Amino acid sequence: MEQMASVLVSQFLPIAGFVLFFLIFYLNYKAIQELKDNFGRLLERIEKFEDHLASFKVEVAERYLRRDEWLAFHNKMEASLKTEIRELKEAVRALFRKAD
Repeated sequence: MEQMASVLVSQFLPIAGFVLFFLIFYLNYKAIQELKDNFGRLLERIEKFEDHLASFKVEVAERYLRRDEWLAFHNKMEASLKTEIRELKEAVRALFRKAD
């Protein structure tokens, strides 16, 4: 009886190991996909922010300040914000590459 149990265990052990490996692989794959989706949404939000910033610039220039002064000020600020946004995008893309 013990021999039979030993034979059964030895036959099903590789199968159980494969199933466990596949389960872990699948769960990691799902987690990576979820991270990619989250980072994709983050990139979309950053791009929407860029669009909003561009429209805000025109709105403020037209309504509240003298256009030339505002545009000069904004161009300086926009350059620094674009640099920061580009760095954020690069950081998110680097995380994508690490996730792959």
